[in-house]
Amino acid sequence: MIRCFRYRQHGRCRATVFLLSVGGMSFAGDLASAMADGSKLTVAICDRDHCVAASSGKKDLLEKTVTPELEKIIEDRRLYVNQNNADVQGFNDTSYTLCVAVPVVAAGDIVGCVVMLSNEGETPQESDIKLAETAARFLSARSE
Repeated sequence: MIRCFRYRQHGRCRATVFLLSVGGMSFAGDLASAMADGSKLTVAICDRDHCVAASSGKKDLLEKTVTPELEKIIEDRRLYVNQNNADVQGFNDTSYTLCVAVPVVAAGDIVGCVVMLSNEGETPQESDIKLAETAARFLSARSE
């Protein structure tokens, strides 16, 4: 069973991290690593404020705060795809460019976002977009 632990901060409900209830293993980290195995892009999963999980070898992303651009994408509850290699950052103090972002919405509340990033100018493929959408739906269904 996956639980989405929530807490209140500044009057808004937030999700801190998705966890497996067995053994305390980070489910989000395992999901991000599995997604990265099927893509050339770096994968991160964030709550509304910061990165809570990243694909293997990308631990420099953990705890980085989301940029205002990513926060707006999350708030708007819309899919973002960077097709023009625009220099949009996903997290503050990183060199990664935002490629794909899919908000995770559970029971009507925004709980986070599945983010795919590039630091070498790659553009997202259709399979990357579908992978991120599927992961967001999976996290949404499991955290209600």
